[in-house]
Amino acid sequence: MSQIVDTLLLQLGGAHRIAAMTGAQILVDENSATLYFNRQVGAKKLTHLKVIYNAASDLYDIKGFRYNRKTFACPEVTSASMVYAENLKGFCEDLTGHYFSL
Repeated sequence: MSQIVDTLLLQLGGAHRIAAMTGAQILVDENSATLYFNRQVGAKKLTHLKVIYNAASDLYDIKGFRYNRKTFACPEVTSASMVYAENLKGFCEDLTGHYFSL
């Protein structure tokens, strides 16, 4: 993993804690992390939560998706941009309804 993604996951509470507390699978690339939930979670019924690091502004962008099993579509349900690092964990926890750590 890259240093950016390591920092992102630490700000969310740690990859192992997130997986243990929520049951999510975590997929990472160079500047983002995507959480895949086994069942729909949160008020918006999310199945995917993608957190992207925006290097230009040094802030984070968050996108929530809902997978439809009938049409195999994954439309974006909610999004937020320009989220500060200190608000990242709380914002993601509010969207999903899960606590990422104790």
